[in-house]
Amino acid sequence: HLPGLFVGARYAGSPGQGAALEPTLGYRTALGAERQLGLGVVGYGTHASGSDKRASFEATRAGLEAGGDYRLTPRYEYVELHANASAALTGVTASGRYCSDASGKYGTDCPDEANAVTDTSASAGGLYPSVSAGLSLDFARHLDSAFHGLRLGLGVSGGTMPRVIAGQQASPRTYVAAGGTLSVAFGAAH
Repeated sequence: HLPGLFVGARYAGSPGQGAALEPTLGYRTALGAERQLGLGVVGYGTHASGSDKRASFEATRAGLEAGGDYRLTPRYEYVELHANASAALTGVTASGRYCSDASGKYGTDCPDEANAVTDTSASAGGLYPSVSAGLSLDFARHLDSAFHGLRLGLGVSGGTMPRVIAGQQASPRTYVAAGGTLSVAFGAAH
């Protein structure tokens, strides 16, 4: 009874090294006579931990993202071109143990034997903004079925993330990334 409400999940990481399933909850709506502009907001959060070769971590993250999607082509059952953009604010708190390089500043692979000189404990946390933009092709979005379509996307993103030097939290690091996405949607029949 609340059109636009959605539930989902994202999965990131490698099994055995801190992979995590991140639940999402959001709301979206379409504006205009042709419903060409879509707006949405989504909340997300997860907790993860992992260890490998004497390094270990535990982290919790939660955030809120707002975005928009503009259909660049006429509405069509089988394929459409979309442009999209979003902004997010993510809170992170993390702690862990790792091995330091000879300078004691940066993490490195741990040697086979424990060494109190290179073993380092650290924690980091804060609020980290990010933005993204991209183009996508949507397939079979307007069929009268529980299958709501397939989306192939290409995008770029940038933002800040926590950084630790010599076991102490330092100023956030800026990043830029590019990549692709594949999304599959299911829901009530239209």
